[in-house]
Amino acid sequence: MRSNKSGALIALAGLVVAVVLFVVLSGDNGGDEPETTTQAQTTTTTEQAAPSDENGSAKAEPKPNPKPKPAEPKLPTLKIRNGEPVGGPLEIEFKSGGRIEFLIDADAPDELHLHGYDEYIDVGPGKPTKVSVKANIEGIFELESHSTGVLLAKISVVPS
Repeated sequence: MRSNKSGALIALAGLVVAVVLFVVLSGDNGGDEPETTTQAQTTTTTEQAAPSDENGSAKAEPKPNPKPKPAEPKLPTLKIRNGEPVGGPLEIEFKSGGRIEFLIDADAPDELHLHGYDEYIDVGPGKPTKVSVKANIEGIFELESHSTGVLLAKISVVPS
């Protein structure tokens, strides 16, 4: 029995030597290709314990805030002071199929008329009035005060 164990151990040792020699010699590519050496980097990470409350129970970590909503685009504003547009008539352009949208900040009550669209807009002091009309007619349209006839804005609707 002793000889069977010795033979098995010798065979196992021979197998280990053969594997080691194969691994060592397989790095030699016979000189056909340049030899490259890769060095492995070892990275050590340490886990941090989750925060816990007074009882030792794990507390959930706060989730990061979701992305904030992008701010709505700032609308053009027509300022009317003493019945006149501040800085002259506002000139704005919109794409056909979209919306004509702007704000009117007036210091006195008035009724405005958007020609071509036949929209009548009541304005007054205190809070800006938002104008929102479907831009379905192309061209240049005037916004006038009904009480004074003053031209307040030129609104262009162009092909999209």
